[in-house]
Amino acid sequence: MDKASLGIGIFDSGVGGVTVLKELINLLPQENFYYLGDTAHVPYGSKSKEELLVLGDAIIRFFLKLGVKMVVFACNTSSAITLPILKEKYPVLMEGMLEPLRKNMPAKAKVGVLATEATVKSGLYQKKLMETNKFQEVYMVACPRYVPLIEKGIVSGKEVEEATREYFEPLVEEEIRDVVLGCTHYPFLTETIQKLYPKIQVIDPAAYVAREVYRKLEENKLLGENGGKVQFFVTGDEKSLKNLGSLYLGYNIDKVQKIDLEVIV
Repeated sequence: MDKASLGIGIFDSGVGGVTVLKELINLLPQENFYYLGDTAHVPYGSKSKEELLVLGDAIIRFFLKLGVKMVVFACNTSSAITLPILKEKYPVLMEGMLEPLRKNMPAKAKVGVLATEATVKSGLYQKKLMETNKFQEVYMVACPRYVPLIEKGIVSGKEVEEATREYFEPLVEEEIRDVVLGCTHYPFLTETIQKLYPKIQVIDPAAYVAREVYRKLEENKLLGENGGKVQFFVTGDEKSLKNLGSLYLGYNIDKVQKIDLEVIV
């Protein structure tokens, strides 16, 4: 089989990765995509490095069985912690959330990053951004309440506003005006964030990721004309993917296949 005709695998702990999927579909409308929401193990942000490696390894093997030419880690936690390890193990192109942001984001004196607890604790996100010499200061803020709310379909209202004030006030005190959404779930909350903090520029790395995926496929002569189909998979509950995913993508996700990664974490 011609390798360019293979699909692209995309995964996240839940529905968040569809924010990346949307950008990829817009830029690569002729490609076929396999989207996996690991909803049986959401959230990833509270998991250990060892647990994330077990899950990431199983997901890569699942995609390779399907037949893919590239795997996109549409999860900042996995991008920071497991991608550097897994890309050395498997002979398939991989792209994450961090490198495209690091390479393409304009220089800022100060930048804030909202992320999961695991991403913040790893220190890798901050380290990579500081290595570019584009930023004098990078402020990381862990947001443990966000992903569970979003996975329940709660993307506005009192709970979201309370959490947003809690996470943004330290950034406001530091006079930070540019904030990166360092988790692919967080773009679902952009409307609430902008309502409460209209002077803050919210940066979603998804567009940077899509452009980097395009560049790598082109560089490796793997751009395909494959019909533009998307197949959806989950490991647990499919409700958030069907409901919020459909809303974000602008069409009804009516078929979601449940799979078992056959791992215990």
